[in-house]
Amino acid sequence: MPPILDTHPLADAHPTARGVATPDPGSHAPVLYSHPLADARRTAPWGIAALRIGLGVVYLAHGPWLKGVVFTLPGTAAFFESVGLPALLAYAVFLTEAAGGMALVLGICTRLAALALVPVALGATWVHLGNGWLFTNAGGGFEYPLFLAVATAAQALLGAGALALPVRRRGAAHQVRQ
Repeated sequence: MPPILDTHPLADAHPTARGVATPDPGSHAPVLYSHPLADARRTAPWGIAALRIGLGVVYLAHGPWLKGVVFTLPGTAAFFESVGLPALLAYAVFLTEAAGGMALVLGICTRLAALALVPVALGATWVHLGNGWLFTNAGGGFEYPLFLAVATAAQALLGAGALALPVRRRGAAHQVRQ
C-alpha cells in the first residue's frame, strides 16, 4: 500500500513517531509515513485469518449443524432428491462442509479445503437460482450462496494467513502452511 501523504505541521517535530520519515530539517515539504494499520504486510495475514475462520464457522454451521442436526441427513437427502440431485450427494456435501469447515477454522490445508468447498457453494447457488437474488425471498435467493462461493474462492487464492496450524510434509524438515 502506498504511504499516506501528510502535511501536518507537527510531523516534522516528531520524526520517529509512528514511522514518520521527514525531509530535511526545517523543510515544509509533505511528509510521507505509513500508518501501522495501513501496512498490508502487518495486517493482511490477520484479515486473511478472519476470512478463513469466518468461512469455516459458516460451513460448520451449514454442514454438521444445519444438515446433520436441524434437517437430519435423511431429510437433507430427501431435499437433494426433490431438486433433482442424487440423495448420496447430500452425504458427500455434509462431509465436505464438515471436514472443509474444520480445516478452515484450524488453518490446515486451507487452499485445498477452500477449493473443495467452492463447488458446494456453487451447487447451493444453483439450487437457489429460481428464488431470485435476495436471500430474504421465499425459499432463499442466490445472493448469499453466490457470495459464499466467491469468498471461498478468494480464500483458496489467499491461503491460510495468521493463526494457522503448521503442517509438516512427510519427509520435509521444514513446516509448510498451505
